Amino acid sequence: MENQTSSDFFKFGIFTGHFNSEGNVQKEKSVGMAFMRKGNDSYSMKLWTFPREKYYLVPAKEDPKKILIMTREAKKVQTNDRKYNWSVVGTGQVYDEKGFAQLEFDLIQQPIFMNIEPAPERSKQPSNLSVA
Repeated sequence: MENQTSSDFFKFGIFTGHFNSEGNVQKEKSVGMAFMRKGNDSYSMKLWTFPREKYYLVPAKEDPKKILIMTREAKKVQTNDRKYNWSVVGTGQVYDEKGFAQLEFDLIQQPIFMNIEPAPERSKQPSNLSVA
């Protein structure tokens, strides 16, 4: 198995916000982070509110501007064709011209947003130094 480095992944901010009068999103609070492996078209997402849960943002087959928010659970009885049960727990819409995607979970009433441009990499730091 080859080693994955931080340069093999891109990070994207997840935040709450609201639309301003120009139709842009005004960021209110950072609530998580999404990650995309170089060469992939789907994201994995962590929300600070649910630290043990991992969500997957997958483009819809019929329209790549639409996103399915999914969870996966290991099957109790694995078969050769599938190891996981996938569940759709929300949807999203990409707004390329505005630089964000709007995400809506089925059970959470407040929409959240994701930057569609990767977060800038921090200045190079020694790997043994943690960043607050």
